[in-house]
Amino acid sequence: MTQAKTNIESRLKVLLPDDVGAALMDGVVLCHLANHICPRSVASIHVPSPAVPKLSMAKCRRNVENFLDACKKMGVPQVSLYKLPVLTHAIFIEQWFK
Repeated sequence: MTQAKTNIESRLKVLLPDDVGAALMDGVVLCHLANHICPRSVASIHVPSPAVPKLSMAKCRRNVENFLDACKKMGVPQVSLYKLPVLTHAIFIEQWFK
């Protein structure tokens, strides 16, 4: 996971927290990474704002769906992609306990 964190940070010129999984759960970083690799592969990214610092479950889910769709378009084999229910379940659990 450390190598993936370093790779994402160097490509996007951002610093991720030690808990990379939590940083990726809302799909924002994943969508930006997809657009970095293949520009405009994700047309719409829901991002938190100062007024609403946490994305709703629906917006997180949509970001993750957009990322997975971009991966498919880039030729990533379906078997290499996480299933959406697994990802969104992790997001739900994380948000429930915060």
